[in-house]
Amino acid sequence: MLDNLSYQKDSELYNLIYPNIIKGEKDIAYFRLILSILIAVLVLLMGIANKSFNLSDKVNLFITLVAAVYSVVLLVLFGIEKHVRFAGYISSTVDITLVSLSVYFSRYDPHNSIMSIMISSSFAVYMPIILYSIRRHDPVNAIYTGLLAGFEYFVIVIIMFTGNNFYNNGILPAGYGTSNDIVNEMIKVAMLVLCGYLGYAIAKNFDKLFIKGLMDRKEKEYIKDTFGRYVSDEIVDKILQKKIPVDGEKRTATIMFVDIKNFTDMAEKTDPKILITVLNSFFSLAIEKISSYNGIIDKFIGDAIMVEFGAPIADKKHRENAVRCAIELCKSVSGFKNPVEDIGFNWKMELGIGINSGEVVLGNIGTQKRMEYTALGDVVNIASRLERMTREINKPIIIGEHTYCEAIKDIIESETHFKIKGKNKPVKAYVVKV
Repeated sequence: MLDNLSYQKDSELYNLIYPNIIKGEKDIAYFRLILSILIAVLVLLMGIANKSFNLSDKVNLFITLVAAVYSVVLLVLFGIEKHVRFAGYISSTVDITLVSLSVYFSRYDPHNSIMSIMISSSFAVYMPIILYSIRRHDPVNAIYTGLLAGFEYFVIVIIMFTGNNFYNNGILPAGYGTSNDIVNEMIKVAMLVLCGYLGYAIAKNFDKLFIKGLMDRKEKEYIKDTFGRYVSDEIVDKILQKKIPVDGEKRTATIMFVDIKNFTDMAEKTDPKILITVLNSFFSLAIEKISSYNGIIDKFIGDAIMVEFGAPIADKKHRENAVRCAIELCKSVSGFKNPVEDIGFNWKMELGIGINSGEVVLGNIGTQKRMEYTALGDVVNIASRLERMTREINKPIIIGEHTYCEAIKDIIESETHFKIKGKNKPVKAYVVKV
């Protein structure tokens, strides 16, 4: 497995990149298969033209057959089994060794062999294989492939020079000096090794960019899934541009809880399909109104909604917007077409809304499998309690002390105090006119 790479340590990230690792191996297999077929065709054409097949031609045909069969086997295996890192090193070894064998056996009749075209600059044959190893998402594999190519070509050169084959068999044109020849071939060896290092550097940077691209795409999908259904495209774009943090912060915001009064009693006596229709119709209306006042729906809690104003995007008028949104919601449901009336059930939709402002903690809460952007803190708890108090005093909207501001003082009906569980002193609050 790719256990030495950073993304392998993150199983979720590895699961993201794994399909592309398999795609890379398949691309290499197709490349090997196509190259094998092309070389085999050229060897056959030259053999037919010369009316004979020498040892070099026969070896090359056998090598291309092995490469083609190996490619097909890998394509089948990648379709049914999980890829392991070691398989990439096996493939690199097979590819480089097959090319080296083809180069070596071309010595037996280079003038009639397709490989005679390559022998003068045979290091170039290895380069596509070395650079194509980048697609394995394993930088170490690239440098391994380059080192192996350099080593095997070095061995071929030594064998040929030791046996004086460069002169006796006419591998090199006449007039080349032995000292120059060996220097030229050693330069080719060095270039193969350097090509491997280049592949390593490219693969490393390619992987960083590729992983960053995957993570950015994953984050965008999450943000759009989390916020896209409930807020405007403008806010989603700002979150994606990192202008709005979602990884945890303290922010002064306004929290609103909206609940449908007496919904439970009605639910016990109504068909579930009709209940869902009622809720969806109301939620559609609520989303439209809340979005128009720059609110963000935190979550749906049964027949209730938790909303944030002033977060994650800052809004200087978050208190006023929350209160005026609450008023408009209450007015809107007064003319709401209630599906339960069609079946003769006497139930009028009324809302209970609690609003509170102050410093809250905002961020993504949960696990990797399930996360949500939400607000936490005492401000949230009090807003929820104020919503419950609307039933006790039979008023639709109650706001906390810190939600009160000059912009809404003309719509305040009265000041009151509530004893809330967990608080030693009564909480100051205001009843809003509707």
